[in-house]
Amino acid sequence: MKNLESRTKKLLLLGAAAALIVLAGGVGLGQVLAIMSAAPEVDREYSALETTVVYSRDGELLAGIYEEDRTYVELERIPQQLQDAFIAVEDRNFYSHPGVDPRAIARALYANLRHGEIVEGGSTITQQLARNLYLDAERTMTRKLKEIRIALDLEQSFTKDEILEMYLNHIYLGSGAYGVQAASQRYFDKDVEELRLDEMAVLAALPRAPNYYSPLNNPEATEARRDIVLQRMEQTGYLSEDLARRTAGTPLETVDPEQETRAWYFVDHVRRKLLELFDEDEVFGEGLVVHTTLDIEAQAVAEEAFAEAVETGRIPNSENEDGDPQPQYAQVFLDVHTGAVRSMVGGRGDDEFNRAELALRHPGSAFKSFIYAAALSEGRFPGTVVNDIPRVADHESVANDDGPVVWPRNFDDQYRGLVNYRRALSRSINTAAVEVLRDIGIETARRHIAGYEFSSLTENDGVEDHYAFALGGLERGVSPLEMAAAYGAFAAGGVPPEPFAIEKVTDGEGRVLYRAPPREEPSGEELYERYIRRGVAPGYIEDFQVEPALSRENAFLMSDMLRTVVEQGTGIGARLEVPVAGKTGTSDDNADAWFVGYTQDMVMTVWIGEDASQPMQYTVNTSDIEITGVHASLIWGDIMRQLVDSDSDAGEAFERPPRVQNVSIDLFTGRPPGAHSAVAVDELMIDDEPDPIPIEIAIHMPAYLTLRRYLAGIPEHRPEPISEVELDPPRIDAVVFEPILPVYPIDRGQERQYLGSPEGPFGPVPLGPAEIELGGTEELKTADGEVFEGVYVIDRYEPVQAINPATGLPVGLPPGLSVN
Repeated sequence: MKNLESRTKKLLLLGAAAALIVLAGGVGLGQVLAIMSAAPEVDREYSALETTVVYSRDGELLAGIYEEDRTYVELERIPQQLQDAFIAVEDRNFYSHPGVDPRAIARALYANLRHGEIVEGGSTITQQLARNLYLDAERTMTRKLKEIRIALDLEQSFTKDEILEMYLNHIYLGSGAYGVQAASQRYFDKDVEELRLDEMAVLAALPRAPNYYSPLNNPEATEARRDIVLQRMEQTGYLSEDLARRTAGTPLETVDPEQETRAWYFVDHVRRKLLELFDEDEVFGEGLVVHTTLDIEAQAVAEEAFAEAVETGRIPNSENEDGDPQPQYAQVFLDVHTGAVRSMVGGRGDDEFNRAELALRHPGSAFKSFIYAAALSEGRFPGTVVNDIPRVADHESVANDDGPVVWPRNFDDQYRGLVNYRRALSRSINTAAVEVLRDIGIETARRHIAGYEFSSLTENDGVEDHYAFALGGLERGVSPLEMAAAYGAFAAGGVPPEPFAIEKVTDGEGRVLYRAPPREEPSGEELYERYIRRGVAPGYIEDFQVEPALSRENAFLMSDMLRTVVEQGTGIGARLEVPVAGKTGTSDDNADAWFVGYTQDMVMTVWIGEDASQPMQYTVNTSDIEITGVHASLIWGDIMRQLVDSDSDAGEAFERPPRVQNVSIDLFTGRPPGAHSAVAVDELMIDDEPDPIPIEIAIHMPAYLTLRRYLAGIPEHRPEPISEVELDPPRIDAVVFEPILPVYPIDRGQERQYLGSPEGPFGPVPLGPAEIELGGTEELKTADGEVFEGVYVIDRYEPVQAINPATGLPVGLPPGLSVN
């Protein structure tokens, strides 16, 4: 009987509404009923697109990811005054009409006829919901008829409270916000339960014209419409006259819309990762709850450090042709042990390109670390000696038709002769890095570097004779994110941490949909607690026996060498009160500036560069500056000093494996010191056996080889041990076509030191200190066609190498002598 009464009531209402429309529009009753019967069927299960919300590791809201920004809230969470406000201004008879209000329709029809067009809808809250759920916004009689039919069906399918709940969650409220919770966050940065009365009235003011009345677009119109809402609430008995009047005088206060998304680049990174895990419809419409790895403090510190660098001029502030600020910058901060991304900065400006993840840039000298790591893996150690001298290029990649080309060159065109790995890396010596690569072979280096899992390397990186590979000369480049992970291998005992940003994802009810795989094989207890007990299968099936990029011992040796870079070399701007290891990098023509550094727990990349990959040369306050890796290291240090507590575990040194031993070596041979070793130094190596690699291969220095053999084989000509004499380094002009060794001028009558005896078969070899000018003739050019000029700087007690009369460059062998 009740269903019959309901059906009869519905038919009567349909008839009344149809009659009004027939009278107003002159259409046939049959046509009206046909249109109504074609309306979509009401779905008994309400669903709407919901915003995926992203939280930091500390539970702070970062942003929403959505097609429609909506967060569903149940009616009991929505304040009663907010419900009253919407009812008062949108549908005062909501709880008494059956979905359609004939009096409102008649009033609207009269207004429309008077104006000759549709100017008033007369829609109830139920009709507005019907339109938003099932119809478009076109103002036609056909749509209005369907709206009426759907509204009546909704009233038959849901209670009044359910309809109001759906409406308050579904309605568009301007500035991209759907529903009262999203609008509350968008305009006031509050949950809906925290709204004041004046703020509730603002939300209720919006449905009439959401974008026009948005407080972000038209605050004066918003205030006027808000006051109308308060007046209607008083007229309908929801507010006293005094309260309505006092509330109407409240100044309108909204949040800065620019602050609505925190850590934008990180959230963008999370969005891409979510789309790898879930369907697009799930990410943009099912209200996922995403718990991430972001550290709010670390993110804020990084952003502030870059902002301060721009303000102080450390990073210049210019623009490209499109008006985008240049140079750009990026930063990534990872947990060394887990790979968790703690902060990410992807640039500045409005272009939304995430350079931390997506930009592929040439790493310059920051790539040298992997060449040295490859050499350590082949049996070398930090004391292995290479020859830092300029050479005439012998491969096509830098060939020049105008004559001999000097390549590689050091950035300052100073060449230091015999240097060990530690010094070569700390000074970022280009010639030494190329010699290391020549020694171990390009194929060996390429195979080793594959262990760091760079995704952007191509088959052209590390081809035969591609010695620029040692200097970061890559076809495509690498990203700041992957550089951080690769350096993390040195801090993490040889295994590169796999970066991840999402800890877990749940649905709105808290059910776990995804959990990040553990970084190491979980115990049975952990598997039970995290997965089995909750009825969730682990989101991974993998072997935890991860292949390291290098051994634990060699990872420590690399960290110790890279500590020297920070403490004594090019990375000194990154020094902290705790042990830090890292490397600067500056690509060709200063197009990219890097610093990648780490403590025992954290690794961070800082990159600076022009989007167009052009030289970073600027004029700031009338001074010309050129951005290099040193600038990146200074910003790295600014960030880390605020994040690292010297009293915490982060202040501890890198853990030294038991097999790494202290040894004493000859500075200029890398071998155990002998009776005539000029300088002996302490160094580290695995176990206590000297490097088994022959010195001939290790340093490419035939003159010193010959000298060593001479000293070992002709005892009667061994000189006495060298006594220390203070000498000022003389300047010696290199005579291209005459050898330097037989004649060595003595400055101001000081006694010059020699190694060897004049009566020996090879004559005496002079020792440093000295400085010899190189090049300066038209016969010797650089790769860009300029005349090569450099200085050969010889340390105290270091053997002086001969000058090749054909090139004017050191070759290490007196003319006419054989290395056999």
